[in-house]
Amino acid sequence: MSGGGSRVGFAHVSNERNEDNNLIVAASKGTTSRLAQGAYPDASPEGVRFLAPFGAIAVAADSEIDDLKELMDAVAADPRAIARSGGSAVGGYDHIKLLLLGKAAGVEDLRRMKYVAFDGGGAAMTALLSDSVQVLSSDFSEIRGFVESGDVRIIAVLAPQRLTPACRCWNWAAAPPSRLRSHPAISAPRISSSKP
Repeated sequence: MSGGGSRVGFAHVSNERNEDNNLIVAASKGTTSRLAQGAYPDASPEGVRFLAPFGAIAVAADSEIDDLKELMDAVAADPRAIARSGGSAVGGYDHIKLLLLGKAAGVEDLRRMKYVAFDGGGAAMTALLSDSVQVLSSDFSEIRGFVESGDVRIIAVLAPQRLTPACRCWNWAAAPPSRLRSHPAISAPRISSSKP
C-alpha cells in the first residue's frame, strides 16, 4: 500500500491486522526511521518486530568483474572508472554500502566514486542488466531471484557472518555454484572460485 510515506499502509496494518502474528510487512528503511522518530501516531518501535535484510553487491552474469577483490582494486585505482548504482538516493543505504567498500579499498575522496541513484531497486536492476552501470548495491533478498535466473552474480553479501547452507534465506540447491563470490574482508557465501 502506497501513500503518505508508508503511513497509509502502516495505519491499515495497525488498525486491521494488529493481532495477526503471521503477517510480514516489507517497508523501506525510511519507514523504519520515521517510526523511530514518532511520525506515526499511536505507534512505537517496541510494537514492531524488525527483520533486516543483508546488503549485497552484484554484477551482471557476463561482467568482467570476477569478484569483490577485483572490484575494490579497480575502485582504488580509479574511483570514477566503474559506474555503481542502487535503489536509494545519494546518501541512502545502497549508496552508503558502496562508500564503505570504497573506504575499505583506500579511496581517499569518496565523493569521486561514481554512483547513479535510482528511485527503487527495480530501476537500478534494469540499469545493471542493460549495462548502463556495472555494479549494483541492493539487498540480498531483492537480488536473489536474478541470481537464480542466471542474470546476475553476487560478489558480496554484507552479513555479520559468512552465510552457509543452514541459512534459510537462500535456496542453496537451486544456486548454481559459480554464481556466488566472496572476498576475505567481507562476509559472502563462497561456493566456487571459477568464473561462469
